[in-house]
Amino acid sequence: MTDIFRLNIRDVVKDARGTNFQHKAVSKGYKVESIKTTESYLVNKKFDQETKQSLAQMLSNPVFEVSTVDAINAPEVFTYAVEIGFLPGVTDNLGATVREAIEDKTKQKFDYPTENVFSSLVLYISGDIDEFQAKKIGFLFANPLIQRVSVKSFSVYQSDGGMDLIIPVVKLDHAPSVDQVD
Repeated sequence: MTDIFRLNIRDVVKDARGTNFQHKAVSKGYKVESIKTTESYLVNKKFDQETKQSLAQMLSNPVFEVSTVDAINAPEVFTYAVEIGFLPGVTDNLGATVREAIEDKTKQKFDYPTENVFSSLVLYISGDIDEFQAKKIGFLFANPLIQRVSVKSFSVYQSDGGMDLIIPVVKLDHAPSVDQVD
């Protein structure tokens, strides 16, 4: 049986990437006060809670990052949370690297592709923007050919306990058939 859990890693000292993203959004005319970022990894493999915590610690630098397992790891206040993740069928090199690191640390092989790791980036945007603008800001940093953008307001994010657990796996419901041609 697999278990889906989320590892979140957030820079709490100086989020240079978030600052860079903020400057780009402002240069495009959006009224953004700040953007904070969190690296997020969805893992669909069963581990005990102690192992999950050790994996979060392995992936983070305790000097300037805070890691959480299945818990909100967001700034105290923001307007919208925007998650940028891969679409189904797209190779996730960062996710594959994290999967290998987890296998090395735990000495447990993943039953790939059933069990895997999927990476995403969550932007916490503060400013005078609406949901449509938040999604457009997300697409400033996403490639729509290979990435999806999900948006939640602060209140929905808080009530849902964070972003949704979206596993980007291709699901084919089509039963193959053969037509005979004379």
